[in-house]
Amino acid sequence: MSCARFLALLFTFGQAIAFAQSAELNGRITDSSGSVLPGVKLAVTNSATEAVRDASTNDLGYYTVLRLQPGANFLKAEKQGFRGIVETSIN
Repeated sequence: MSCARFLALLFTFGQAIAFAQSAELNGRITDSSGSVLPGVKLAVTNSATEAVRDASTNDLGYYTVLRLQPGANFLKAEKQGFRGIVETSIN
């Protein structure tokens, strides 16, 4: 492969990375007494595309939702035995 061709491929790959945009959402879910809630099912939905990213809380109540699309999103959290929540102001 010639040096010029390699640089052209490298430049194209670099542009793709530079324009890739995503976000992540992370946090911890607790009940009203402050106890952690493992196993909460989360769904983050992009309002424009309706793309859904799923996650759940770990044993310490923490969660991370990766590769969110930019723009307005809403979060739905559910766990059996608890009232679910919907948070609509995630940008």
